[in-house]
Amino acid sequence: MITKSHKVAHSYARAFFELAQETKVLAKTQNDVNQLKALLEQSPEFKQFINNPIIPVLRQHEILKALFHGKVHASTLSFLLFLSEHKRLSRLERICSFFEKLYLQAEGILKIKITSVCAMEESQVKSISEKFKKIYAKDIEPQQAIDKGLLGGFKVQVQDVIYDCSVKTQLENFRRNVLMV
Repeated sequence: MITKSHKVAHSYARAFFELAQETKVLAKTQNDVNQLKALLEQSPEFKQFINNPIIPVLRQHEILKALFHGKVHASTLSFLLFLSEHKRLSRLERICSFFEKLYLQAEGILKIKITSVCAMEESQVKSISEKFKKIYAKDIEPQQAIDKGLLGGFKVQVQDVIYDCSVKTQLENFRRNVLMV
């Protein structure tokens, strides 16, 4: 279900994305968005700040300038101030997510999540990435995750699809097939 809040965040993300494209600062802006996403994940205080409707706009501007002046591109800071002025700062997390989706789509990049029982060697990650690059005809941006419960093998998540090559799943399938006989 798409909510009004969802639509608002998407509209702001698209406008910010198009501005970054037009002013030829898309890569820098994406880097800023990644920094904002990391800050939102790592700082409960920042998350409280952007979601606090009691803080006056002028005080929000002071805080935003103190936090980000010289650390993000000027257009990113201006956008944050704009969101504050229009009481949309609470939508920042969702705006960042939509912005990243637009960026990846425009750049032909596909994020995949490779989950294994232990950290994979770079050559293994590269090999898996190359296979998915051929399948999806996009540049692949792999992320690794660890799941000790897999026993061996790996899983690859591409958006909403999971390719399961884990030993655990193969054993479960074998057990189901043997019990069915």
